[in-house]
Amino acid sequence: MDTSEPVSDVLLLLPVLARRLRPRPPRDGNPSPLSLAQIKAMTHLAQHGEEKMSELARGLDISLPAATDLVDRLAAAGHVERVRDERDRRIVLVRLSPEARARIEPVLAVRRRAVEQTLNALDEQERAAFLKGLHLLAHNLGSTLGELAAERRDDA
Repeated sequence: MDTSEPVSDVLLLLPVLARRLRPRPPRDGNPSPLSLAQIKAMTHLAQHGEEKMSELARGLDISLPAATDLVDRLAAAGHVERVRDERDRRIVLVRLSPEARARIEPVLAVRRRAVEQTLNALDEQERAAFLKGLHLLAHNLGSTLGELAAERRDDA
């Protein structure tokens, strides 16, 4: 079976989807002093809740020092808070401030509605096939990329 055409389609469509789903600054009339990295971090925390710095770094696919610097800037601006884990006081968690959550939630709601409308346009079989394919692609790409990263570390 020739997979070159579907592969080309996937490689063309994934960046389009990523751009359309990329978090954008809220359009509240105020120019955003936030960088794209800061918006991504705030979006990630809004979707995943409070996290350890290492979890945030992994979720954003950045290094731990880069995540620490990013959180330092967000904390200084009042967008995130560092809190101690109640079960283990040695662990520091990062979470959105209430003000930042209020600012980012409308942006996420628009994105959720757009995806929901798109999925609702599919019939049940199409939706199930799409989601199955998406899960397989994410899983297999994750495995492949993880294997490549491990190989690179072994070669270094």
